[in-house]
Amino acid sequence: MIKYICICLLICNSFCWAGLDYDGVDDSVDCPQMTVLEGAAEVSITGWGKHNETTGAGWLYHKIDSIPGDSWQCFWDNNDMRTRLDAGGGNVVFAGPDKASFAYDSWWSYAFTYDGTTARVYFNGVEVANGALSGTVDLTGTSTIFRIANNTAGEHYNGESKEFTIWTKGLTVEEVELFHSAGISGITHQIQPLSRVAYWPLDELPEGGNMAGVVFNDRSGNGNHGLGIDTNTSGGQGRAEEQLSR
Repeated sequence: MIKYICICLLICNSFCWAGLDYDGVDDSVDCPQMTVLEGAAEVSITGWGKHNETTGAGWLYHKIDSIPGDSWQCFWDNNDMRTRLDAGGGNVVFAGPDKASFAYDSWWSYAFTYDGTTARVYFNGVEVANGALSGTVDLTGTSTIFRIANNTAGEHYNGESKEFTIWTKGLTVEEVELFHSAGISGITHQIQPLSRVAYWPLDELPEGGNMAGVVFNDRSGNGNHGLGIDTNTSGGQGRAEEQLSR
């Protein structure tokens, strides 16, 4: 805990880093199937986002087993941010919240945690929803991958994102608060490092650089590298050292 406090004190004025800007048309980062998640008793995901539109739907991240099937997703729908876990046939086992009151075009942190008994959603380090949940993760169908900024239906995210991390561990509220308050690239190196299975900073591109065909490295050391997709090669761009307006 002392280590965490010292880090926060050293970087408290450093709230900027590079990331990606998606056009909401055809941009995404396609990652491996994440078979390491299969059978996990606990799981968490964190990231930063900034939405650029107030209408339409776009997926911040998406993983589905089959159609219809089990899925794990976070999406923006007409200015509402929603997290949902579905069991086969579209049976929703966890959903919420339907509304998140965050300013348009401002950065926010996101976290979903599941510790084996309870699923929780956090925005800007504050818990906004929870629900009882049980069972292990079953999201590794052979036909689909883990996507950032898109889903299987092509509903692309219009906005920016950075610093995605996945753990096979349910993070504590203190760890989620640390992720949000530190505001620095790489802080997840200090959070449950032995349970961290993927970490995509999404900082490979210079300002304005196009993401098509670019490999976005998994810096957890587990080799789950993502591939930049931008068919029209005109929208998906790097954003370098942008100040967090939060």
